[in-house]
Amino acid sequence: MDYIYYWQKGERVQNFGDYLAEFFMEELFYPIGNAKNCVFIGGSVIDDLFVPEPQDDNRETKIVFWGSGVRTKGGPSEHRRKGVQFLAVRGTATASALRLGAAVPIGDPAFLLPALYTPRPANSFINKTVCIPHFHDQRSDEELRKLSGCDEVLRPNLSSHTSELRRFIDAVGSAKFVLSAAMHGAVTAAAYNRPFGFWDNGEIDVPLKWEEIAEQLSIPLVFSSSLPEALANYEKSIRPAVRIPSLIASLSRAPFPIRPAALLNVVKFELANAPAEKALSKLESIISLFERQSELQDDALTDIGLGYADTHRRLAAAQEAATGLQRELSEQKRELAFQVERGKSLERREELRLTSVRRTFEESTSWKLTKPLRAAARRIPDSTRNGRYFKLAKYLVTFQVDPIKRKLATSTRPARMRLRQILTKPVVARENAIESPPSSLPIKREHTLKDKAGKRHALIIDSVYPRPNEDSGSVDAMNLILSLKALGYDVSFLPTAEFASDSPNKRALEATGVSCPSSRNYASPEEVIKSLGRSVDVCILSRVHAGGAFMESVRRHCVDAKVIFNTVDLHFLREQRDAHLKGDRKLLNLALRTKERELALIRLADTTVVVSEAEDDLLKKIVPGSPVYTLPLARAVVRSNVGFSERRGVGFIGGYAHTPNVDAVHHFLDSIWPIVRKQLPDVEFYAMGADMPADIINRREPGFVALGHVPDLAGALSKIRVMVAPLRTGAGAKGKVATSLAHGVPCVLSPIAAEGMGLSDGKNVAVGETDESFAAHLVEMYLKADKWAAMSEAGLALMEKEFSLDANRERISKLLLSAGAPAPIH
Repeated sequence: MDYIYYWQKGERVQNFGDYLAEFFMEELFYPIGNAKNCVFIGGSVIDDLFVPEPQDDNRETKIVFWGSGVRTKGGPSEHRRKGVQFLAVRGTATASALRLGAAVPIGDPAFLLPALYTPRPANSFINKTVCIPHFHDQRSDEELRKLSGCDEVLRPNLSSHTSELRRFIDAVGSAKFVLSAAMHGAVTAAAYNRPFGFWDNGEIDVPLKWEEIAEQLSIPLVFSSSLPEALANYEKSIRPAVRIPSLIASLSRAPFPIRPAALLNVVKFELANAPAEKALSKLESIISLFERQSELQDDALTDIGLGYADTHRRLAAAQEAATGLQRELSEQKRELAFQVERGKSLERREELRLTSVRRTFEESTSWKLTKPLRAAARRIPDSTRNGRYFKLAKYLVTFQVDPIKRKLATSTRPARMRLRQILTKPVVARENAIESPPSSLPIKREHTLKDKAGKRHALIIDSVYPRPNEDSGSVDAMNLILSLKALGYDVSFLPTAEFASDSPNKRALEATGVSCPSSRNYASPEEVIKSLGRSVDVCILSRVHAGGAFMESVRRHCVDAKVIFNTVDLHFLREQRDAHLKGDRKLLNLALRTKERELALIRLADTTVVVSEAEDDLLKKIVPGSPVYTLPLARAVVRSNVGFSERRGVGFIGGYAHTPNVDAVHHFLDSIWPIVRKQLPDVEFYAMGADMPADIINRREPGFVALGHVPDLAGALSKIRVMVAPLRTGAGAKGKVATSLAHGVPCVLSPIAAEGMGLSDGKNVAVGETDESFAAHLVEMYLKADKWAAMSEAGLALMEKEFSLDANRERISKLLLSAGAPAPIH
């Protein structure tokens, strides 16, 4: 049903509370709707995260919420609420935030579950205390049991089949006590009259939804950190006060036609919970309520009718197109049959001709006379094949009799791996083959990486070859590679997007002693991983969509390797910010998919690398228990003799294949630069960096100079007075900031650009939260020599203390140990 929406829709793993939308479509509603509608049932989804920005005053798609709630007290942005219909909401806080008044009913749809489904006994949970962790909690069951004190763990992470919803409800209905960090776990327990408590497992997700549920149940909002505390709170505060709210009012404003049997079951449930003397009046009030809402139901039926008419039109158009396609296919089939018959006729004719030629040749005198010569030639050995065989035999005999080589062969796995590769590994390129026995094919010797006894091997999988003179990310990649080599590792670098490239960047990397397997010798990156296999001690997967795409392949083939996931920056965080900034729902959906994959990689890796404490703190909340290691950016500090008075202009540095940098330059020119030019009419703004797009190059603002790629960055930075980083999206520590500070150039930053490096506003950088304050900081820094000098020195001191290359190398050594990698050999 394309018109039903909820968080995680379409994903392999579902969250119980959000996935209940599918349960209600099976048990409560007829799945009849308008394909142009977008209906949300339940969930904390009344938010900019889920509500797309309208293109004009009239939305093409009608967005409807029923039983859903806001995530924050502000709710979605005002302009996003245009054309949105709120039939019912989760609680009074949501109604208040949306200014809906008393006309819109409140209540979480999960309170309807007992009227629609009777749980069956779940043997594993009967009379057990059960803890329900949050969807993102990845700690082991043993850890959760120890932390909570409960007998069993029931996770809300379900496979995408509605039978899993019923299995979850069965478990809750069988439990003796439910301690839940997932809100709908607690709601389900309350609905089925099971003792329950709200679990504080270290992170309270969306506090507002817990407040609304507590209010509906008429209980105080009390969280418990353990089972004994929860049992005491239940007896003292929950059991005496708990009341299950009525959802009849919400049903009277349902988004779809209600199944009669389901409606009767709900009414029966409501009457069963009403005092006997009030049952009749209760029934009359229910009938009256539905009669008052008949106009709304008529509108819904009209909407459904329009939807069906539109669907029929589209089906007719599709049928017409299919008929045309069928005719075209029939014509192609007839033509193909004709060509096949024609080909067979030509083949028969050619066979007759060849038979005639062969018979003529075999009957010739020359063929008969040379028969003895052909028989003798067959007895002569193939010198080429035997030559290769004898060379290999000689090599193996030498290995056997030489005591030094024999010792290496029996005491080290690298030597055994070498022999195994000699005997088994095929290769395509002739010039890279070694001699093999007559029965085998030529085989590769390139990238046999453990030739030296005890040598460690690190495989790095990234998107492209580093180009440190062009972008900050490449500087970080080279720092990592050189640090690994200094720690005694042989390094292989596998670029997924440039696997077939033989660029100068590849040759420059190979010149440092790094092995770069490519399409010249391998069919695919997967073949490289399979070939290297158990020779890899450490595999570093950089970026979620590059190295991260090969996590499963590495785990399958490099079974001895410790796997480190290098986020570079948290891509999902950057993509979410970009989607919110642009108000693009499609981008937001892509960001959510990136988030799920990125978090999955974090859980699968032996350890994960982030570049900032802010990202570390975030991951500890959303993937608790997963090992995360902070590896700050590192830069060589360059002190310049060029002072304040000798410098001119404002600069920005960044690679423009990275979209936040493109947005930053446009935003700076549109909103900040005009303010600066009013006070500094002669100042110039230099945009530097590779891959600069035409829409930046072609801008003609006064004082703007699009330099593009600058081969001598240190020289350029020694002439610029102030650097800016007006980023509005992005994540992690920013290389452009580290590079600027390491060269002694003071920076004016946006709050996002200042994240993750321990920077202090007013001490080593200036942070402008608005366009006006950003411009004011920039003008002040540009004009005041004493402030400039203080900021320059403070930035250099920070880089020398926290972000030097020596400190980085020591951190990388500790990273390898934290991942359980073999000790480096210095």
